[in-house]
Amino acid sequence: MKHGRIHLVASEENSSYPILIIDKNGIVGSSLADKLKEQFLVVLVSGKELDIHKNIIHIPYRKKIPVIPDNSYSHIFTFYNGEEETLEMLSVLVKKAQDTNGKVLFLTPLTHNSPALFRRLDDHIYHSMGIIVYGEVFDEEARSANMVNYFIYQARKNAKLEIPNEGMGKLYPVYLADLLMVIIAAAFSEERKNGKIFVFPKHPFSEISVARIFQKINPELKIDFNKRKTRSSDYFIPDNGEYAFDSYDIEGGLRKLDLSESPKRYSTSEKQLSAPIQRRPYSHRLILLLLVLILLFPLLLVLITGAVGAGLLSLSLRDAEGGKFQNASQYAHFAEELFQVGETVGNNYYPADFLAPVAVQKLDENFRTGKQLAQVEVDLFSSLYVFSNIYNGTSSNPKNDFSKSLATVKNTLLKLDEMKAQNQLPQNLQARLSDNSYMIYLLENTIDTSPQILGFQGEKKYLILFQNNMELRPGGGFIGSYGILDINNGKFGKLDIHDVYDADGKLTTHIEPPFGLRRYEGASHFFLRDSNFAVDNTVNAAASADILSRETGEKVDGVITVDTNFIKNILSVLGTVTVNDYKEQVTADNFYLLTQKHAEENFFPGSTQKSDFLRSLLSSMQESLSEKKGVSYLKLSRAIEQSIKEKHLQFVFVDSAIQKIFTVNNLSGAVWDGRQINDNTFDDFLGTVDANLGQNKTNYYLHRSISQNVTISDSGQIDEEATINYQNMSKKNSVFGGDYKNYVRFILPTGADLKFVSIDNKQVAITSAITDPSLFSAANFHPPSALEIETTEVNGKEVVGFFLIVAIESSKKVSINYTVPQIISATAPSFSYDLLLRKQPGTDQDPYSLTLSYPNKFKPIDLGRDTVDLGGKLTYETALPEDRDINIKFSQK
Repeated sequence: MKHGRIHLVASEENSSYPILIIDKNGIVGSSLADKLKEQFLVVLVSGKELDIHKNIIHIPYRKKIPVIPDNSYSHIFTFYNGEEETLEMLSVLVKKAQDTNGKVLFLTPLTHNSPALFRRLDDHIYHSMGIIVYGEVFDEEARSANMVNYFIYQARKNAKLEIPNEGMGKLYPVYLADLLMVIIAAAFSEERKNGKIFVFPKHPFSEISVARIFQKINPELKIDFNKRKTRSSDYFIPDNGEYAFDSYDIEGGLRKLDLSESPKRYSTSEKQLSAPIQRRPYSHRLILLLLVLILLFPLLLVLITGAVGAGLLSLSLRDAEGGKFQNASQYAHFAEELFQVGETVGNNYYPADFLAPVAVQKLDENFRTGKQLAQVEVDLFSSLYVFSNIYNGTSSNPKNDFSKSLATVKNTLLKLDEMKAQNQLPQNLQARLSDNSYMIYLLENTIDTSPQILGFQGEKKYLILFQNNMELRPGGGFIGSYGILDINNGKFGKLDIHDVYDADGKLTTHIEPPFGLRRYEGASHFFLRDSNFAVDNTVNAAASADILSRETGEKVDGVITVDTNFIKNILSVLGTVTVNDYKEQVTADNFYLLTQKHAEENFFPGSTQKSDFLRSLLSSMQESLSEKKGVSYLKLSRAIEQSIKEKHLQFVFVDSAIQKIFTVNNLSGAVWDGRQINDNTFDDFLGTVDANLGQNKTNYYLHRSISQNVTISDSGQIDEEATINYQNMSKKNSVFGGDYKNYVRFILPTGADLKFVSIDNKQVAITSAITDPSLFSAANFHPPSALEIETTEVNGKEVVGFFLIVAIESSKKVSINYTVPQIISATAPSFSYDLLLRKQPGTDQDPYSLTLSYPNKFKPIDLGRDTVDLGGKLTYETALPEDRDINIKFSQK
């Protein structure tokens, strides 16, 4: 065989006969003809226009069945798409095939299945005929009207998937190439099978799960929900069919497609590609009699089982929040059994004249919901118990256990989404899920990376950087200590913590430090302690990993950064932690002062006292977490969530595919802008980044606020001013204080052009920074009197930086004025202002204010509660614990 060509075999008796394909729709039939044309003469009866080929005889099929050549055919493929005429000629085709020892295959999509159709096909004259029922076909050209092809269309056109309603609709997708493979195998197999073959997933996918697969393939895809009518896909599936696939790999099919954005790819309209609306067939449930006891006390038994079941679910949640996952799973299992009893009793023995039908229906719904919820809790908490065993090293087969439990968690999340969409969740659980919606969102978006990250595909080694954000740096804070963490098959090794000077003392080659460090701090080399100086934390992580490798020889698979706020957030959940090695009682309130006390007293480069105390503290925190009673895992999850959102905990990975997912979900501190370009929309951007170069902890005493003034003129031109107000509260006798020597950088929109800089409301002279070390490090160098400005570009954003000092017990106001090249069309009926505010890692909740002056002929619409319209000018005030996206729309008056 050459080039993977398929060789097909017909019986010797009819191998010379042509093949007949009847498909009015033509999508699958024409593709099948294309596959067979190299080895057979094909007669294709189709309404689809075809390219001319010597081995395909095309007979157009318009409104009525055309005249088909009365030949003998080795194989007859009849595609049914709801046409009555196709069924009317079917018996003739079957009889003709029997006369010539040919084979007939009847092929129908799920969309045209019905009980009436298969009652008709049960006639004895069709017993020699093979039947193939196939699902919703998707392919490169996205021709069939179904939801998967609609997603393909949206991904290519808009890089955004709009999921109808809550995304719980069932999908039965099949890749066209997979369908053709099954059809050919069924037709040309030497073993003659005349039963039904199902070419669609045995277990349907939900719309949201398919959308997540699209997003896994292209993490930059956006997912949104909209209210629209769509088809109901509870299709009729006949009995006694054989599934072609035990487990269908839809991801494999989608990865073979080109999903890159191309708005002009289709001539087909969006409406044509949307899936057709169908009516949901009605289905009945059989209820089995479980207990003889219901004959005696039906109503009383129903009430007791309902109340006890609800109580057990509450106990299950309580134990799960406390980390007792095995107990939680058992409680949920007991609740499930009780709800099953209550449902069975209620459905069989409610006296019709005793309870109103509406009440009976409501009670029945409550039992079914309770049972579903109990099943979800059993699956979820059992999986979490397995995860805890893997973490503790007590699992005998961690890789297999993790794989199964991970699949269960995925299904559980989908089921919770479905129940939430149908408003079936109790209010207390709804509130819990709402409180943790961000973590659930992150879990859904990153769960597919967990096998790699947790070392189930090979042991992983991670660099943990402990950053002191009281000595603020662009990546979060000065790196005082670092740790190395090994993870293998989900089990965490011992975290070895070292003072950063241990590694820096081993650097034997010169690494040129960034301009700001060398010029204003006097750094001679680029050390690990300073490696987080870039405004983009993914660049910092790459530098940290590289420098660590040069200093110690350690190669890592990723970098995790934490600062003092992260540890304080965890301590706020744990309460008081006793560090026996130092006889200290550590809380969230005194943590920083105690850490500095043990780090700074008698400190010298190379000493280990700082890392020793941190190591003892983290060990005590781990013991407290495992031994302390009453620790809420729910509160712990919220503390981690807060730390991630506020960039006190960040993740960067060497694997580019994993890193892309973490970047687009804002988990890495990257300078990344995923907004789509929209017509007549100004995509503004502002980030402010400080680097404390004073070798002190002045940020402990520093207050700063950020303001922005944006003016959009009547002609649509845009001018901006960004201001930072600093107040250094430290005094001469402050333990950690001193002058705030700061290399500040402003991250601005693409193409921003700096006009001037003001300090304390006075415009200062500026000049381009002298960044060549051979010049500014020369003995006879005299710096210019003007303020030196460094301008760089980072991921399409303009970055402006310069050095300033805020003396002790003083304040300073720093402003930059700039223009942007984008112009708003003043003649358009509307425009939008979209501002993405980037929060610096390591900072707290800096106050922020915006003043936006807009053209006279426009008025704002749909203002948020924090935005005030003063007539021609908007004001907005907030704090920046996390990134903000502010979107304001305007229309003509």
